[in-house]
Amino acid sequence: MLLHAEINKAMTAHALWKERLLSAIDSGDSGYSPAIIAKDDHCEFGQWLYGPSVSEADRQNPYYGSVRQLHADFHKATAEIMLYALAGKKGMAHKMLGTGSHYASLSGELMRTLARWRDSGR
Repeated sequence: MLLHAEINKAMTAHALWKERLLSAIDSGDSGYSPAIIAKDDHCEFGQWLYGPSVSEADRQNPYYGSVRQLHADFHKATAEIMLYALAGKKGMAHKMLGTGSHYASLSGELMRTLARWRDSGR
């Protein structure tokens, strides 16, 4: 059940990033540093994902490796958008965040893979 709970929390937390990015784009300010955002082991889910609480069986699940890579890529894409937002480059930041963007693709794939991993243990 720990796996289910952690993945559900991660899905909720990562869904909030679009709102945070939109707010940063609109205001040109954020309490989040792009350098920290880029690190996939600093968020609560990343700390869990890389930490000792993940069972060996969960680490052997094929979704684990995919989630780790997608999660890392998501953090890098999010940090890049935040850089543009904080630099006041609203048009580019909106484009990088929008439908069909790399960010949108990564975000969707991360959510789908998290759901598959969560549901694979049922």
